[in-house]
Amino acid sequence: MAIAEDQPSTPAIFQPAKATVDVKDYGAKGDGVTNDTAAFRAAALQIVKAGGGVLRIPKATYIVGEQSAGNSPGGPFYQPEKIVSVADVDGFVIEGNGATLKLADGLHYGSFDLEGKPLKPSAPFTDPNQQASLGSIIEVLRSKNVLVRDLVLDGNSGKLLLGGRWGDKGIQLRANGLSVVDCSDVTIRGVYAHHHGLDGIYVGKTKNAASDVGSRTLLEKVNSEYNGRQGLSWTGGTDLTVRDSKFNHTGRGALSSSPMAGVDVEPNAGLSCRAGLFERCEFIDNYGPGVLIGSGDGGYTRFSECQIWGNDELLDLD
Repeated sequence: MAIAEDQPSTPAIFQPAKATVDVKDYGAKGDGVTNDTAAFRAAALQIVKAGGGVLRIPKATYIVGEQSAGNSPGGPFYQPEKIVSVADVDGFVIEGNGATLKLADGLHYGSFDLEGKPLKPSAPFTDPNQQASLGSIIEVLRSKNVLVRDLVLDGNSGKLLLGGRWGDKGIQLRANGLSVVDCSDVTIRGVYAHHHGLDGIYVGKTKNAASDVGSRTLLEKVNSEYNGRQGLSWTGGTDLTVRDSKFNHTGRGALSSSPMAGVDVEPNAGLSCRAGLFERCEFIDNYGPGVLIGSGDGGYTRFSECQIWGNDELLDLD
C-alpha cells in the first residue's frame, strides 16, 4: 500500500436516537466524596442494553474506581470493577459537560501476593494471579460511531497503594483514562487525561480486518499529561487523526513505566498502524521519547506543525 493512499479521514459527529441516560438518575452524587462507581456502571449498562445512546454527565467531580478484595480460585487478590464499560453498540455519546471523573484514593496497583501484600519480584514478572490493575475509567469495545467530549479523567496516581513491579519494566498493568479497542468512527474531543498509572488514552485493535478503512479515529483538543507510560498509545488500526492536542510530561507524575513517551505508535504483534496524522500537536518534556515509533507495521504517520522537545537527562527506562 502506498503511503499517499493512506490519507486519514474524519469521523462524522452525530447524536444517536437511542437511550439518553443521566448518571444523576442512577444515583451519582458528584460531590467529590461519595464513590459513584455503581451509578456509572449501571448507567453504562442501560446504554448497552439499548444498543447505544447518550450518557450525560452533569458538571461536577465524581469519585470512581473500586476493587474487589479477596483471592478467588485462580485469580488475583485485587480485581478492578468496571466503571464506564460499553461494548458492541452502534452510536454512543458521552456528554461530559466539563465534569471530572477521579479515581478514588487507596486503590491497589502493581504486584501483590495471594493475601494482598506487596511483592518485591525480580523482572520480568508476569504472574497473572498476582496483579492488581485498575482497568480504564472509560472503555469502549467493538463499537462504532462513538463520541466522547468535554471530560476530565484524573488517574490520581499519587494516591494509589503500590505493590511491586509487574511486567518487564515498571508496572505494566492497565490503568488508563480512556481505552478504545476494535472500534470505528470515533471522535474524542476536549478530553483532559492526567496522572494515570499507565496511559492517558489508548487506541488499539485485537486483529486486522480484511479491509481496515473503517477504523477512523479523531482526537481534537486532547490534553494527556503526567501519565506513567504514555500520553497516547496507538497499537493498531487505520486512519488516526490528532489535531491541536498535547502529550506532555509522561513519566513525571507519581508513576513511570517504560518507555514514558508522549505518543507511542507501536502495533501489537501481527497488527498495523497506518494513515496516522498529527497536526499542531505538542510532545514536550516527556521523560522518554516525545514520539516513539515502535517495531512492526507502524511507519505510516505524518506530523505537521508539531512541537517536539525533550531534556538532557540520562534516561533510565526501568
